[in-house]
Amino acid sequence: MFNAVTSTVTTCAADAESAYSFSPGEEDSPCVRLVHRVYDGGGTEIGTPLERDVSFGVVSSPSSAVRADSRTNSLQVAASERLPIDLAYSTEWTTNVASVAISAISLSGKGGEATATNAVFSASANVEGSTPLCNVGIGWRRLLYRLNDDSGNLLLEYLTDEFRIPGGLTLIFR
Repeated sequence: MFNAVTSTVTTCAADAESAYSFSPGEEDSPCVRLVHRVYDGGGTEIGTPLERDVSFGVVSSPSSAVRADSRTNSLQVAASERLPIDLAYSTEWTTNVASVAISAISLSGKGGEATATNAVFSASANVEGSTPLCNVGIGWRRLLYRLNDDSGNLLLEYLTDEFRIPGGLTLIFR
């Protein structure tokens, strides 16, 4: 990220063996990249640094106004059961955001190629909320979430797993 800050969180002696507990401070980003480097007695780095991106959760009070489903197939379950699907969005999910857009990508079939992309929602600057997923047709889909800066540069992109919106037929007899 352009605003990344590098800090040393601990330095250990050559023969040290222990565990180190790390938590970001209140003003720190909840997303960090931890890098472990090893040096010889002369200060020369040994081997390749070990790196891991970590996101720390945030605890909040329970609320009936918030509903979250973290199952890996929750989008498919909701589509199969024809449940209402609300898509959350926020320009606060990263810095310097000027616009947010959610699109539905039509696929040629399961594991297929993209055949069309339809806009579901878009807005500019300082927005947060949810929008229903509707009017995207039947068949295999993926959702694409994008945040852009003032110049149109992509800041954040998320692409869902594929899911199938079932078709249907309603006959009304009189």
